[in-house]
Amino acid sequence: MKRPELPFFRFVLPLVSLLAVAGATFYLMSSGTLEPEVRQDFFFASDDPAMVQSEQIQRRFGSQVQLAIISRSADAQSDAYLDRVERLTQALNALPFVVSITSLSNGPGDYATAMESEFWGPLLLTDAGQASNIILVIDNRDQAQSIAELEALIDAQQQEGFELFLSGTPYVTEMLKRDLAVDFKRMGVVALAVMAVILFAVFRSFAVLIGGLTASIGAVTVTLLIQRAMSLPLGVLTANLTTIVVVMVISHVVFLTGNWQRQFAEQSESRLASTKAAWLQTMRASFWCAATTLAGFATLFMVDAEPLRQLGVGGAIGTAAALFAAFVIYPPFLLWMQPAKTAAMSSDTRQGIAGFWRKPMLPAVGIFGALIVLALVMLPRLNLDPSLFSYFDSDGEVERGLRFADRNGGSSPLTLSIRHKEGKRLDEKETYEELWAVHDALLDDERVGTVISLPLLMAEADDHPLSFLFSFETLISFLQSPKFDRVGDRFITADRRSAFFLLRMVEEKRGDTPRLEVIEELKETANARNFNVELVGGVYFLQGELSRLVGKSLWTGLLGLLFFVFAVAGFISANWRTTLAIGLTAAAIPIIIFGAFGLFAIPLDMIAAPAASVAVGMAVDMMIHLAVAARRSSAEGWNAWQEARIEQWKSIAIATAIVTAGFLVFTLSTFPPTKRFGIAVAIGAVIAAIFSLWMLPVLAGFRQENARAKSGT
Repeated sequence: MKRPELPFFRFVLPLVSLLAVAGATFYLMSSGTLEPEVRQDFFFASDDPAMVQSEQIQRRFGSQVQLAIISRSADAQSDAYLDRVERLTQALNALPFVVSITSLSNGPGDYATAMESEFWGPLLLTDAGQASNIILVIDNRDQAQSIAELEALIDAQQQEGFELFLSGTPYVTEMLKRDLAVDFKRMGVVALAVMAVILFAVFRSFAVLIGGLTASIGAVTVTLLIQRAMSLPLGVLTANLTTIVVVMVISHVVFLTGNWQRQFAEQSESRLASTKAAWLQTMRASFWCAATTLAGFATLFMVDAEPLRQLGVGGAIGTAAALFAAFVIYPPFLLWMQPAKTAAMSSDTRQGIAGFWRKPMLPAVGIFGALIVLALVMLPRLNLDPSLFSYFDSDGEVERGLRFADRNGGSSPLTLSIRHKEGKRLDEKETYEELWAVHDALLDDERVGTVISLPLLMAEADDHPLSFLFSFETLISFLQSPKFDRVGDRFITADRRSAFFLLRMVEEKRGDTPRLEVIEELKETANARNFNVELVGGVYFLQGELSRLVGKSLWTGLLGLLFFVFAVAGFISANWRTTLAIGLTAAAIPIIIFGAFGLFAIPLDMIAAPAASVAVGMAVDMMIHLAVAARRSSAEGWNAWQEARIEQWKSIAIATAIVTAGFLVFTLSTFPPTKRFGIAVAIGAVIAAIFSLWMLPVLAGFRQENARAKSGT
């Protein structure tokens, strides 16, 4: 006999959920801007020892925000080209945020003089006589406005036969910020649209559709409000967290709705009673699923890379918000659901499906095992230290500018502070010659495009007609005076014992060698010539250090997560074999993801690396729901897993479609690392579903009879 329906609960509670989410979302949108924040050290950990080293160099020799405009022409040595450079220089100098500017026109004066100069040539000339650099030092207080004005000026000055490329860290970070801003606004909307289509196609219910979207928006709103309250920025990794939250919510919704349908169809309960029963049945598994996903994000809390820490905190908040939304905001909408939409399938169809899921399909399990072995073989090919080019679209303006700069003097700056092994002063003739030896040896390395150093500066000063009247010590004093804009202070310390070297590294020549190994070899080059490298800094070094940290946190984080998976599996199943089966099946997911990256030579950058932890969290969702169903079954051993597969296969398939479609939305991003992140999680979701439905049951229950101790469930 059906219990009486309660109109108040049925019609009012969903409206309360709708109004609460609408109010919170309105408050979020009206109380501040939602723009990604990208600093110039966006790749790096602000409190890492490597960052401290880099900042020490900046304090010792001065820090300035630099941009470069590369002006290219078929005849860069002509008077017409020099005239265009001069006009561009004057226009740039008129911009209020430009602190200083160096070009052919206001530096050496012409192309021929620059070519003869050991200082101006490496600094300004590129592309075998077909281009030159214009070096800008800017006031970076309003980076977005500065870059926008520079772009407008370049567009106005550019003409046929006079190509202009803008490069430099401020420009790269601003382009990245723009890409992330577009993704943040577009990806969440697209994800909601995709989820809406899938939900309605599967359940054919406007109640599920409206409830799922309301819960998703509610979870995103709660996540962003908590992040704002904690002063957590929308960064390189967290800008796309909204899409991840939407996928997590809908995954919970699918299992909850599927269990509601079974409760109503099998017991003919009222909507309210069916909702309560489904809530209780689903909540236990979903809670542990969320706990596992949260643990995956929690493994990032203590890593040294700041962007990964931000993702860990934001992901943990989003995981909790998704669970709250799915089990508090969404359930009232089940009271609107029409039972007629869940008509039972025919007996023959049901028997056919049941027969299919009762087959262990051992050959398929053997194929999965071979796939894991292949992935393990491919792991050594993982590229954990990708080039800067991999962060930008291959057809984009930023990437083309970087590659042009890379071929013409290098694209990635590396800074060194060096000191004589015996502590000698560097303004003496003997040490000056030794410094030249270091300069030349560094320049001989094909991975080094340009070297700017004290010897080059002194060589330029020594070309002055009256330089013979002064000692090296006096010449350096002149260069450190206000009359010469204290340029000497940028290359030598006040005690004259430490010198600054600026290297522009060529990414294309590095090959597969990690950056930190390249730097160690350069240190040995200086060491062999009586100098020690005291400090290392610059983008090149920091990227190498970050790659090391990401690689370290990748494996330690995954090991920690898998340990937690074993613990949860043991608690839920109370069976060692099921625990081991869940743990091993979960461990196979990141192995296959990384194996695929190695096989297809896909760079595993800082943004794509956390995909494995996210994928494992999503995978364990399916395994836990299956394990709970097996334990709840009245059958035992293999028969219990058969019944669990029959009961849960549809929800697992739908959840997989949800996760896969949700993360494939990332492929619409204009930012390649975001695309790789989405693809990695989508691969993990598909593999997780297949392994959950075939490998896990075989490992846990095949040929096992009466090995499961029943407890009251």
